[in-house]
Parts: sequence; structure tokens; C-alpha cells
Amino acid sequence: MIPLVFRSPYAIAVQYPANLSMGVITALVEVLVLVCGYVWLYKHRPEVTHGLRRLLPLLCESLPSIFGAFDAITAITAEASYETGMLTVRRMVAGSLTGRVFYPSTNVRGVQIGFDRGCKYLYANLANGSDPKLFPCSPRTGYSQVASVLNSFLGNLRGAFSIKQMTLRIKGDKHGCI
Repeated sequence: MIPLVFRSPYAIAVQYPANLSMGVITALVEVLVLVCGYVWLYKHRPEVTHGLRRLLPLLCESLPSIFGAFDAITAITAEASYETGMLTVRRMVAGSLTGRVFYPSTNVRGVQIGFDRGCKYLYANLANGSDPKLFPCSPRTGYSQVASVLNSFLGNLRGAFSIKQMTLRIKGDKHGCI
């Protein structure tokens, strides 16, 4: 389930939480693969196991799963704010910020659900035609609720900002400045 972290009339935040149990399981499987590979090499080719540098091929084979463990400890937060007029997507790995992307609410046509290889993902439909992923592909539930809540808030936000911009233009024309 994708939880709604924060909701007020001025901001909303939704988080794709880290799956720590999956990270631990992936790390344990990696250790098991390395140990089994080393034992197999020791039994079948004892001359190969002299020194840790002989273990390098096994380590290279396990790199995709190690990166999978990092993905399992990644949390992504999507926040829409009335104050900034932006949809902000933050990516945190192991508690530290690794990326932040800002989308002006006037450029976001909507948040939609995509389907790919048996899983769902959330993406933003932008005015320039690009469709960046907000949340990764996963079998988790709650994507439709998140899309509905974000679209509702962004619709209100776009309306508020278009009225605010029209008001600023009218005031700017009246006073001779923009």
C-alpha cells in the first residue's frame, strides 16, 4: 500500500516507502550465493580459491542483486504544495537524499497509472509531452487512490495559480509593470 503521508489545504505528500524486509532478504541471499560459490570452488578447484582476488568473478555476478538491495531501501516522496506551486519528487536511499525533481503545477496535466510487465507505476503527464515516472514499477496496491488524490489537489492548484497569474497581470497592467 502506498501511504498518504501529509494532507492539508495547502500541501499533500505521498510516499512510496522502502521495502526493508526485501532489502534484508536480498542481502542474505547474496551472502549465501557468495559462500556457496566459494565452497563449490574450494571443493572442485582448490587451487583457484587461494586469495580473495579469485572471488572477484562471483562478486561481479552478484552485483545486480546488490543494486537490487539498494533499490529495496529506497523511499520516494511526491509532494504538491500550494506555496511553491510545484510537484516535487524526492528520492531517498538509506535515509539520505539522492535526487529531487521539480515540476511546475501548470505543466502537469495529470498523474496517471502505467502498466509494464505485470506491474503498475505512477507517472506525470506533462504539457511538453514527456511522461516521467514518479514511482517505480511494483505490484503494490494503492496507485489509483494516489493518482486520484494527487490529480484532485493538482487540479485545484492549477486553478488557483491561473487565477493568481491573471490577478497579477491585471494588477501589473494597471500599475504599468508586470
